[in-house]
Amino acid sequence: MMSETMVKRSCGSLILLTLMVIGMIVDVHGQAHPVPQDLSISVERTSRGVYHIQTSFRGSHSGRTMITLPSEWGGQTNLYSAIHNLSAKSSGKTKIDVTDEPNVKLVHHDSGDVVTVSYDLVQDFEGLLNNAIRYRPVTDSEYFHWIGHTVWVLPKWDDEQKVNARFDWRGFPKEWALASSDSVKKSRYTVRTTLGELKRTINVGGDFRLVSQTVGGQPVHFAVRGTWSFRDEELARMAARVIDGQRRFWDDRSQKYYLITLVPIYEGPGAYSFGGTGLRDSFALFATPNATVERLRSLIAHEYFHNWNPVRLGRMPADEASLYWFSEGFTEYFCNELLRRDGVFTEDEYRSRVNELIREYYTSPERESLNERIATQFWQNDAVQRLPYLRGFMLALNWNAAIVAESNGRHSLDDVMRDLLASAEGGKRELSALIVAEHLHRYLNNDVGNEIAGFVERGEHVTPHATAVPGSALIETELPVFDLGFDLPAFQNTKEISGVSDGSAAHRAGLRNGQKIVGGFSIALGDTEKEVAFRVTDGTTEIDLKYLPVARTPITIPQFVASN
Repeated sequence: MMSETMVKRSCGSLILLTLMVIGMIVDVHGQAHPVPQDLSISVERTSRGVYHIQTSFRGSHSGRTMITLPSEWGGQTNLYSAIHNLSAKSSGKTKIDVTDEPNVKLVHHDSGDVVTVSYDLVQDFEGLLNNAIRYRPVTDSEYFHWIGHTVWVLPKWDDEQKVNARFDWRGFPKEWALASSDSVKKSRYTVRTTLGELKRTINVGGDFRLVSQTVGGQPVHFAVRGTWSFRDEELARMAARVIDGQRRFWDDRSQKYYLITLVPIYEGPGAYSFGGTGLRDSFALFATPNATVERLRSLIAHEYFHNWNPVRLGRMPADEASLYWFSEGFTEYFCNELLRRDGVFTEDEYRSRVNELIREYYTSPERESLNERIATQFWQNDAVQRLPYLRGFMLALNWNAAIVAESNGRHSLDDVMRDLLASAEGGKRELSALIVAEHLHRYLNNDVGNEIAGFVERGEHVTPHATAVPGSALIETELPVFDLGFDLPAFQNTKEISGVSDGSAAHRAGLRNGQKIVGGFSIALGDTEKEVAFRVTDGTTEIDLKYLPVARTPITIPQFVASN
């Protein structure tokens, strides 16, 4: 079924013809443009920990519309377990059928009818929020914290489908603060975006404290809950400074709104951890209560840089982990470099941060892993997950030094990034190692493609360039190697000690396979100067263990020192 609309305009011999097809506009050049679809999403807090959600949309003219439930995102699986009492209704007879995929359902309805899908969102984990579950939806009695990928039940349209999404938040206590990737303090608003971008959003409410900063005349909002060693305003001022510096770097002030959320996570007594994820016009930040503003600077800078790399530089490939060395590694380089240039880092702080990343790279057990291992094991292994950040950082550090040297200071890696942005086709192209190599080769005489094949694909070792850090000299130094002495990822899954290394500090302290940790858990990952401490039992006897997590054999690592 098709209706035609013809538009004629006198402009020399120009005649424009537009054909309107159901759900699609096709122009005379054969380009297809999705017609915006209307979505209505209402959220009602019905009781403590239960949120009733309704999503309305126009169903297919075939009378059969697929809907998708949250499934996998950010290393989380079975996200649909938080979806309860799923139902659908329309003006006529309506029913939901299962499919071969547990997160995909088939809704039967009258042709082209408006369908309303209803469900209850209920938290599917117990206990305090921690790193392992931080992306799962929280429906606590005091607050909620939702990432779109993990919450919304939506029609199975293409992610590029344009939508007009109307939100209505009901039944929330008057004292609750509400904030999202699109609005602060509003219970009703409309968002014009794509279905894919609708999923890349954060929604929070409850006992959050809202503060704002103005950056270049545009608002940057913060939604913070929990007790911290710093004031909310300190975090806001630091983040605003970071955001302003990056917008100046890209000469891009098009972003009219931004939100940063911060919620506490708990990893046991003395544990220190922080992390987050960049979303559309927003950043979800998680940290243990002992976090400091100083330690959060690089993380916020890293996530904000993702507004350009890769979002505006191009789409990531289907196997996106294979290109994380660029999207994550180059971002790791620039976020720290810009903190130095903007004076957020002192020269000593910057040098210390570079040395820290070099040490982490040199001591990584996955340092020589192939890139294909990253593509398959990114969410299964912490060391594998960290590798593309470190590998890409080392390459960016060296390539910048090489470009500066070859051009006698006229160019730097900055030019490569800005050229990538200028040629990005509005971010619609698909990024690849070849595209990155082509832009690097404009400023380097060496075979960049061969270097990518060696350092990235084959995992060859990257050695830092001696002139990579301004005002610094490179020396060799002997450092202790962090060695926990047992398999921490396995323990996190099974709650039982395994993989204890014979002769390790853990083994010498009395740790054995099969023991269980029953209390006093304290680990500072990567810190060779802080003791690991916990109480273990073999089923009959409990023992308090303490040891320095240091390998017997140190490692020689290049480090930068001030040259003056």
